[in-house]
Amino acid sequence: MKYLKDILKDEPEYKKLLSDIKSGNIPLAASGLSQIHKALVCASLYEHTAKKILLMTYDEASAINITSDLVSFGINATNLPQRDYNLTRLAGYSKDYEYRRTDTLSKIIDG
Repeated sequence: MKYLKDILKDEPEYKKLLSDIKSGNIPLAASGLSQIHKALVCASLYEHTAKKILLMTYDEASAINITSDLVSFGINATNLPQRDYNLTRLAGYSKDYEYRRTDTLSKIIDG
């Protein structure tokens, strides 16, 4: 996997992202990449800068997929589940989402 992460070092756009991160010009945005390429760029940036990365996606399914891709690249990634909104009155409901969100935030705080 290291080969895949290092292959980007010669690409001008990647060099610009890397330079901006190292000089503190953040937050950054990149567009036009497929899902697996987003994961590769994030994994490479993490490898080359050792900085934590927050990656936002448009829905929970894509967040789960990209988290899985990042883990396959050897990155310790976690997913913050979207909040479960309930607009009707219920006698009872599961707080599984709240527990998962709290667990994820705890993992982030602990490093």
